[in-house]
Amino acid sequence: MQRLWFEHALPRRLTTSDGQRAEIVQTGWWSREGGPDFRDGAVRFGGRVLRHGDIELHLDASDWDRHGHHRDPAYNGVVLHVALAGAAPVRLESGALIPTVELGPQLAEPPAVTLGRLPARPGGGADRSAHPGACASLLAGAGGEALRGLLFEAGRHRLALKAARLARQWRRDGPVQTLWEALAEGMGYGENQVPFRLLARKAPARALGRLPPLEREARLFGLAGFLPKVEVVSWGGDGRDHAVVLWRHWWGIAGAPGVRPVPAHLWSRGRCRPANHPHRRVAALAGMAGALGRLLAALRGRDLDGFASILSGLRHGYFEHHAALGSAPAPMGLALIGGARIRDLLVNVAGPWLLARGGESGHEIEGIPPSQPNRVLRIVTERLLGSAARGFRPGCALEQQGLLQIYHGFCATDATDCGACRFPDLVARWLRDCPGGR
Repeated sequence: MQRLWFEHALPRRLTTSDGQRAEIVQTGWWSREGGPDFRDGAVRFGGRVLRHGDIELHLDASDWDRHGHHRDPAYNGVVLHVALAGAAPVRLESGALIPTVELGPQLAEPPAVTLGRLPARPGGGADRSAHPGACASLLAGAGGEALRGLLFEAGRHRLALKAARLARQWRRDGPVQTLWEALAEGMGYGENQVPFRLLARKAPARALGRLPPLEREARLFGLAGFLPKVEVVSWGGDGRDHAVVLWRHWWGIAGAPGVRPVPAHLWSRGRCRPANHPHRRVAALAGMAGALGRLLAALRGRDLDGFASILSGLRHGYFEHHAALGSAPAPMGLALIGGARIRDLLVNVAGPWLLARGGESGHEIEGIPPSQPNRVLRIVTERLLGSAARGFRPGCALEQQGLLQIYHGFCATDATDCGACRFPDLVARWLRDCPGGR
């Protein structure tokens, strides 16, 4: 079902169970990391109302409730439910009712027959998540220098937007709190940026910095909602011991007026590696709180190496050997903040910070190597380069920032399957004016 949807082998004009016409304007990106099957799709209902969001596929409509999607906030962005059999509309966790398309009666032949007509997928094509966009044909003939220049320009623009945001907050909250919230957001990775920034606001930097290390960590874990409410008798070993220590520092303020932890539903504990568990990230954030003055001094001295060295030097007796509170010891040691995360903090925090304080656009991070690829980078590379995406490797972090800017500025906001996207015109203009364009 997913492959037929991805390959545009199913009808694009369908009828929902409540009699609405549903035109599939764009099928979306094939998600392989949990959550809805296709992200950023677009459906026009009744020939007029265009809705941009996620699309979920099932063999039977009853699988929506059977799989627990009606209790999962991750599915609140779904705008259309497609089932091979079954016609009942489905309810989101938010309470909204979403139409269902019963696909079986609207097909000209059984899905297995249609699937058999599709060509074989060469060279591991099963891993593709997106189809080439309208700009891919333009960039297919572009020289490497032109593509690199385009990505650098987009990357510098992304850094400038981040720098402007930091400068606005700086004027309102001062440099210490601004840096603190930026670091917290960076430790949230992609899926937990909102709860981490909220945590940093619930525990302001200046108040936190006056606390001893264990109290500081306990305050953050408690406000994150990660400490048990009553007891930890069922936990074992040193995981229980460390949780008890944190609890002893937290229990006295846990019920104080105005103390409200981050709402539990904001946290994503989905498919992440043990080293990236939110517990470990909060522990790392507690270490950063103690080093905030040194980190700020490194930025004021425009010392990116020093900034990175401070982060890599942070230690934790428990979380360098455990993925979470109460987890079994890890077979190998775990860096509190890994090299990839430090590079991301240099790009997303330190670089924009220097730019906000009068640095040159992007030059501070041009020498930073690229981070590990992620879902968004794979999607935008497939959209921009088509079949050439498999052999493309960004040369530095700034090029990756350019890819992210193109995705968030154009691909993720387009609901017309490139029909009204302005980016192909920008690419054509860039290639025309760039000396190495062709």
